Amino acid sequence: MSPGARPLRADAARNRDKLLAAAAEVFGERGLDAPLEEIARRAKVSIGTLYNHFPTREAFFDAIFPGRLAALDRLAATATADPDPWNGFVGFVEGMFALQAEDRGLNDAVTKRFPLAPELNDVCQREALG
Repeated sequence: MSPGARPLRADAARNRDKLLAAAAEVFGERGLDAPLEEIARRAKVSIGTLYNHFPTREAFFDAIFPGRLAALDRLAATATADPDPWNGFVGFVEGMFALQAEDRGLNDAVTKRFPLAPELNDVCQREALG
């Protein structure tokens, strides 16, 4: 929540949580181009409620993917801690591919640029620079 912002009412917070869970599922299954209407349907809220909480597709990306991309940080830390550089590299690549195979949205996030999702771009840029 941004400084000075009022806390969400309980029902609004529940709707936001349902939208985030539905978005994580839908983006994971269908990629980042998945229809927002599908997210609203799965969350059992109106499309207006979706846009009230997440006015752009990129707002979803910023809410969901920085945390998911943290898994790559953990893989990298494990890889660099391995005393055998080759094993570390292989472990990182296999782990990254496994994450991408199970989550199409993460795969899209790793391979695309999102100028309107500044938090996601910051995380991706940090990952690229290592």
